[in-house]
Formats: sequence, C-alpha cells, structure tokens
Amino acid sequence: MIGNVNGAVSMIEKEMRNAGIDRKLVKTHSIIRLEALCAKSLKMQEVMQVVIKIVNFVRARGLHHRQFQHMLEEMDNQYGDLLYYYEVHWLSRSAMLQRVYQLRAELTNLLREKGWNFQSSVMRNG
Repeated sequence: MIGNVNGAVSMIEKEMRNAGIDRKLVKTHSIIRLEALCAKSLKMQEVMQVVIKIVNFVRARGLHHRQFQHMLEEMDNQYGDLLYYYEVHWLSRSAMLQRVYQLRAELTNLLREKGWNFQSSVMRNG
C-alpha cells in the first residue's frame, strides 16, 4: 500500500505531481495493526471505570443532573439524558458507552463548569 515506488500512496503522489498538485500525503503503515495495538493497550475495565465515574458524577447529584438535562434541551440535542450502567445487563455497557461518546462535548462542558478535576479524581479513586 505505501511502498516507496509501487505502493498506492506513491502512485497517487506521482499522479498528483503530474497534475501540478504540490501537496504531501500522510503515509500510515497498516492502520489495522495500530487499531489492534490500541485495543490491547486500553483495558476495557479501565475505560469502563472512567466512564462510570463520569456518569455517576452527573446522575448521582440532582442539581448536576438537572443542569445537564437543561443544557441538552438548550442545545437541541437529540438525547435527553445519560444512561445508567447496569452491571447485570451486558448490553447496557455498549449503550452507555455510545451515549457518553455522543454526548462527550456536553459532558466536557458540564465537568468544566463544575470545576471537577477529573484526572485527579480518577487517579485518587481508581
């Protein structure tokens, strides 16, 4: 794919030069291997602990929860709330992770607004 002479990226660069386009392409070798390496280095349990702490921070405090819901309404977000994680339902893990990912900007805003030092909280309690 990215060989110096016959790889796809090299051939595309050659065609770009012939067309007068003077730009460099970013070459990445075997992105699938990089994804697999990342998946190995991030332990699912560690990721879940972090996500559960964020969700609990918002959901367990009534004021934070109401403010978060109000923020979602103001932003016309399609989601009305965060999902709780239920240990017994393995499907809830996937649903909660998806919802947290989709609401990551809103969650970041709320956590900053509340002055919650997330990194120290995770390290201290983790």
